[in-house]
Amino acid sequence: GLSGTDARPESNKDGVLFPDRIDGKTVMLHRPMTDDIDTWQTAIAVADRPEGPFTDLGSVHGPERHAQYMKSWAGAGAVPIKIGPGRYVSIEHTGNFFPDGRRKYVLDAFLYDFNGWDPSRPETLVKARLDDFMRPETDFEVNGPFPESVGNVVFACGAYVHDGWLYLVYGGGDSFILAARMRFDTLIDALEKRVAHQEAVFAA
Repeated sequence: GLSGTDARPESNKDGVLFPDRIDGKTVMLHRPMTDDIDTWQTAIAVADRPEGPFTDLGSVHGPERHAQYMKSWAGAGAVPIKIGPGRYVSIEHTGNFFPDGRRKYVLDAFLYDFNGWDPSRPETLVKARLDDFMRPETDFEVNGPFPESVGNVVFACGAYVHDGWLYLVYGGGDSFILAARMRFDTLIDALEKRVAHQEAVFAA
């Protein structure tokens, strides 16, 4: 569970801290593992200091659902990247089970905005999401070499921006440490377009 707190004592994974204090608080994305895997969602917790104790505020988002998968679940990945006051891009993952038991992990991007965020409604933190922007394709990602390997996996472990490029450090095939890059402004533009589209829909 979360260190130093009994607010959510169950098993917990995928914990990442935001790089700055927000409203004086240390803020963490995490993924409580309760009930069936199909119910696992990314949640948010706050504390007065990095070592806790943390108070869980609830779910921020779940996975995008597709008919081809029997079950899907969400979780954080890399430390969110600040792009402006209170605004962050977060690279996360969705795990999926096919009906035959095979798995597939893909990467998703989220735009989080703490400006005007309502902590009593954690889902308001999400301004836009870009699901499945990276998926297993190469041999290192699709095929795990060991009996205990889980193939068909890309899993974000770290992300940073250098000279306009977003560099992703990620696990492939549950066995390899890999790296990839893309233009960061391309990703931000895609997320911002989704924000604009949603605002236009709500205004109509």
